[in-house]
Amino acid sequence: MSTYKDNKVSRSTEILYELAYEQFIDFFGDILLDSIDAVKYQRFINYLGEDYALATVDTRHREIRAIYNKAVELGYARKKTRKGL
Repeated sequence: MSTYKDNKVSRSTEILYELAYEQFIDFFGDILLDSIDAVKYQRFINYLGEDYALATVDTRHREIRAIYNKAVELGYARKKTRKGL
């Protein structure tokens, strides 16, 4: 993350993105991004909802979507044509 965000976001924002990434990895483990469909991703969102308020889950979703979009931009994943991520 520091490669793309140096001097562009506050440290607290960087920490939130790192937390979102860690939660995503903790839930899905070591799998290819392209293997995560809308149903699997919704399970992740529901999992977050067990411990966090709706506003926090919404924030995590936006952070994960930003990370995913960067992965697409860098060629690590293909753009999904349907809603989900």
